[in-house]
Amino acid sequence: MSKMRLNPALERLTPFSYCGTGYPVRLDANESCVPLSAEIRGELAAAVGNLNLNCYPDDCTVALREAFGRAFSVDPECVVPGNGSDELINMIVGRLIPYQGLVLGIERDFGSYWSNAEIFGRRTMRLPREADMTFSADALIEGAKRYDADLVIFSNPNNPSGSQLSRPEVIRLIESVDCLVVVDEAYMDFSDQSVLDLAGKYENLIVLRTLSKAMGLAGARMGFAVSDPALTFALRSVRDAYNVSAPDQAIAAVLLNHPEHRARTLAEISRLMQLLKARLNGIAARSKQAMTVYPSVTNFVLVRLEDADAVSAAMHDRGISLRQFDRQLIRISVAPEETLNRVLDLLEETVC
Repeated sequence: MSKMRLNPALERLTPFSYCGTGYPVRLDANESCVPLSAEIRGELAAAVGNLNLNCYPDDCTVALREAFGRAFSVDPECVVPGNGSDELINMIVGRLIPYQGLVLGIERDFGSYWSNAEIFGRRTMRLPREADMTFSADALIEGAKRYDADLVIFSNPNNPSGSQLSRPEVIRLIESVDCLVVVDEAYMDFSDQSVLDLAGKYENLIVLRTLSKAMGLAGARMGFAVSDPALTFALRSVRDAYNVSAPDQAIAAVLLNHPEHRARTLAEISRLMQLLKARLNGIAARSKQAMTVYPSVTNFVLVRLEDADAVSAAMHDRGISLRQFDRQLIRISVAPEETLNRVLDLLEETVC
């Protein structure tokens, strides 16, 4: 018998599998539905085409950090880029906090927090949500103190509920605990409650941002951690060398230098979200099964149904993928108007 020893956490883990890619219509990953302009596409082609791919990328990511700093009004010296926010979460959970340290968050938040905690032998505490799928700063503060947390981490605005903590609530949380606080602002482009400007002012705060949502770069994998100088130094000390490829750096820098693309995307997604929420609320009023549409400030809406399996099956039969969490909860991302209406027509046909 082999004496090879592997991580015992493997007994509780399964490979990440995203099956939505097999469906022609995907409203399951909260991707941007606003295409890049011809001008930006031309700049992207030129930027990538001029790279010397036989050379390693700029390990200091100077141009990329400067572009992010200009776009979001932060000090580039306090920015650490990553291969998507997932890599940064891996670095924080797996390399910054102590072995067997306690990671505290809320139920049904971004799964990468908990899978990384499992892999790296961290203890976890997931606090229950309220009945309306919200959560509170008070609960996180109390939980951090009661369980002596080493890290409090949560997405704000929240995925998958679409709810959020206000800026004053997040500040109160940061100031009330003695541990590291990570605010994952992947969806903050759709809100106005960011604490990104405070990331260099608190010694226990890291703010994560991504270009996957409002900027439409999910395929390029680009995330950023912003923190005070000491935490920035710590993150740079534990990251892998050359962790952001030259093409990704070039692509992200081009997009960050086009604020009009972000503004156009946010305006269109806001319009589509109004359509999505209005139609979902109308369908819920006529539904033959209990149906709850949760408020959302993001680019998706969470819906509770008596039988989410039946809805998902009907969608799959038509080549449509929604994100289902259990037998009752589904999440629907915005899409181009024609596609969105087609999906909502089918939902109405199924539940009404």
